Amino acid sequence: MVNPADLPTIGFSAVALAESEVWMEGPAFLKDDWSTWPATPPPRENTKKIEHCKRQTTTTTTTTILYFR
Repeated sequence: MVNPADLPTIGFSAVALAESEVWMEGPAFLKDDWSTWPATPPPRENTKKIEHCKRQTTTTTTTTILYFR
């Protein structure tokens, strides 16, 4: 399982996040009684399952023009 907080940093879009059960609800074990929670973190799954995601970078530039009379 991937840490839900990592999803945006590995390229999930806002739409993909909104459709992601783990992002919206957290890991499934959190819904179970706490006594059944894993004692150690689960091993990370292979990240090849999320190869369809593409990291995108957006640059924004702001220009302020001052007019003097």
